[in-house]
Amino acid sequence: MRVKGMVVLSVLGLIILWHSEGRGREWKPFQATKQGDIYYFDPESIENLPEGVIRVWVKTEKTDFIGGNLKKHVDEVTSGKKDKITGEIIQLIDINCSMKTFRVINLVVYDKNKEIKEYYNDPSEWDRIASKSVINYLSKAVCK
Repeated sequence: MRVKGMVVLSVLGLIILWHSEGRGREWKPFQATKQGDIYYFDPESIENLPEGVIRVWVKTEKTDFIGGNLKKHVDEVTSGKKDKITGEIIQLIDINCSMKTFRVINLVVYDKNKEIKEYYNDPSEWDRIASKSVINYLSKAVCK
C-alpha cells in the first residue's frame, strides 16, 4: 500500500510539474549555441529568494541545425518553425547572483513528441558560474 501511494504521488507530481513548468509560458530567448540549441527563460517565473538567490524556469530547445546560417535558424525556430525542434529540456534553476553560483532544482527532458524521456527532482550541488557559459548569460539576464 505504501509503495502504491508513493507511485501515485510521483505520477501526480510529474503531472503538476508538466502543467506548471512550461506549457503556456512566455519564453524569452537569451542564448543560442553553435550546435543550434536555443535557450529561453520565463521572466514571469522569476522568484527572489533570500540571500540574493533568483529562481527561474529555463527551457532549452534542441534543434536539427547541421550548419549554415545560425542566426537564420534561430530566427526560424523562435518565430514558430517548431518542426526543427528535436527535443526540449525544462529546468528550474537557482542562481546566487552575489556568489556567482547556481544549481539545478529539477529537470525534465522531452523528446520531439513531447514525451518525457528523463526526469530529475534532486537538486544539484551549488556550482560556480563559468564566464562563457549559458548560465552566465542567464545570470546577466535575471540578476539585476
